[in-house]
Amino acid sequence: MEPTGKIEIVSGLARRALGYFDALPAELRDDRSERYRAVALSRLGSALSAKGKTLEAEEPLLQAETIFKGLRDRGDRSTEVVLDLAAVLRQTSRNAYAQNRSRAAVDIGRRGADLIGPAAAAADAPVAVRYEHGRTQMNLGFVLMRNLENGPALTSFEQATTVFRQLRDVPEARQRAEVMLAETSVWLAELLRLTGRGAEVDPLLTEAMQLAEEAVQREAGNLAALRSRGLVRGRLAVAAFDAGDNRKAEVLAQQTTADWTEFLRFDPDNETARNNRRVGQMGLAGALWRQGRLDEVVTLGKAMLAPRARCEARRFRRSATADWPPNSVGSRTRRRRWSAATGCGIWRHHSLSRRVSSARPPPCGTR
Repeated sequence: MEPTGKIEIVSGLARRALGYFDALPAELRDDRSERYRAVALSRLGSALSAKGKTLEAEEPLLQAETIFKGLRDRGDRSTEVVLDLAAVLRQTSRNAYAQNRSRAAVDIGRRGADLIGPAAAAADAPVAVRYEHGRTQMNLGFVLMRNLENGPALTSFEQATTVFRQLRDVPEARQRAEVMLAETSVWLAELLRLTGRGAEVDPLLTEAMQLAEEAVQREAGNLAALRSRGLVRGRLAVAAFDAGDNRKAEVLAQQTTADWTEFLRFDPDNETARNNRRVGQMGLAGALWRQGRLDEVVTLGKAMLAPRARCEARRFRRSATADWPPNSVGSRTRRRRWSAATGCGIWRHHSLSRRVSSARPPPCGTR
């Protein structure tokens, strides 16, 4: 369900599973039930993270990590526990990065890589373990790059690329592997650009674009594939911008924005996708600006601000009317205090029923 954007269903099922395991009598609980409970916690944390709700995801991910560690300490060295714990560490690392804790993101990412690496190196390693190894290395490379550790980042990206190329030969893993290979290529291209190896970027992104496009066409509604295509197009737009090809950068930025708009049509609450769309729109504005099309830049800027303005207006109306105290004939001061307690800083004059903003409403969204 997750690749098709049905994150709410995933989180709903995870919560129901947690309710079941929490209600189990003590005599029916054992290591097996605890592992399943940890799996449910990790699914819930991952679903919340996919929505961009990284703070909410922290608690279930931490609980899952604690349970999996406890199982290993009690002697359970099974592949399943290693795989589940590595996935939790990868997601926790991504959350730390999203919260601007880059050092923690790197440290947690390395722990995950050290855990899954030996299991993936075994001759009979399951496909799921090899795939998780690739994802873990891709995440580690990303957080290392963002932490300006370019050498180790390059090593991780190369390892991830090798894993996903090998998995393309496995029929049941081909789609997922190609989607992840395309995304890995995006981050590798960014690193090559940063380290002065720009000549290697074009062929890398050309292949990534083909992979992402084929993945989207092969499975309609696969949001992981759509995400990869949006990321590749965004990186191609940056490359065109760097080369001074403003018209090409404009077209690619438009396509990037369209991909993220389509993504949000299936998953409208995804803050990560919303932020990526803003990046695409800003790239489009930059390309238009360089071409001297300033009126279009202004129009685009207004369109970007419009959803936020509507969201703040909704907050304004709710704060001014919702849960208004009954028999509200008290003093203006008391009403202002009550309205401030709602967090929106808006009050209503008791005689004129006019709404007046005494402070700017809080920003929309979770970021």
